[in-house]
Amino acid sequence: MTVDLIIFAIIAAVVAYRMYQTLGVLDEGEKEKQQEKAQTIIKVKSAKKVEEKPAEELQEDNSELLELDKKYLNLLSASQAGNYHKIREKSSDFYLHKFIKNAEKAFELIITAFVNNDKQSLKKLTSAAISEKFSQEAEQIKSNKQKLDINLISVETQKIKDIKITADQAELTLVFLSEQISQVTDSSGQLVSGDAKKIQEISDIWTFSKDLSKKDPIWLLTKISNE
Repeated sequence: MTVDLIIFAIIAAVVAYRMYQTLGVLDEGEKEKQQEKAQTIIKVKSAKKVEEKPAEELQEDNSELLELDKKYLNLLSASQAGNYHKIREKSSDFYLHKFIKNAEKAFELIITAFVNNDKQSLKKLTSAAISEKFSQEAEQIKSNKQKLDINLISVETQKIKDIKITADQAELTLVFLSEQISQVTDSSGQLVSGDAKKIQEISDIWTFSKDLSKKDPIWLLTKISNE
């Protein structure tokens, strides 16, 4: 693993019926609201479309990565862009483009870890409080003799909500829009919640934190919220 590889900790947006409201499942009314944000989504997507090579192939081409970052910087406020540059002053291998691409790639990995109740992976990738919460949910499903299945269809970065830095502590908040099929079944295979035939649109906000004074490349998930 290279130093500039950013590992993200994110959780499945739909884990059981008790998590739906917390993680922001969109109902029909909320979908209309989501459509109003389409222009923002299109802008973020257009920034990513410039890339023709996988992010990992761009590691040595810093100039190309910086050009890709400019597409995102145009969508940020002046203070957010300023904080981006402050982070790069302390960590020159940080690029927004790679941050976002790796977050999306990691999404499925972390969902799998949660579904499988892989506590070790969650502890490495999330804060202690978040890891404990996820583990409790997984244990509750297990104790109820239920099974959780999640099929991730797609995930897109809707927008960069915020970028902060205080001393050596950096925080980046992203809004993700994903399409998922999820269900919880009991020991006999009967449906408890969810729908194996229904695609749900999930909008979630995740905040990732990192101590820039440390060489550890991991950005920990420290907060989950809805808009």
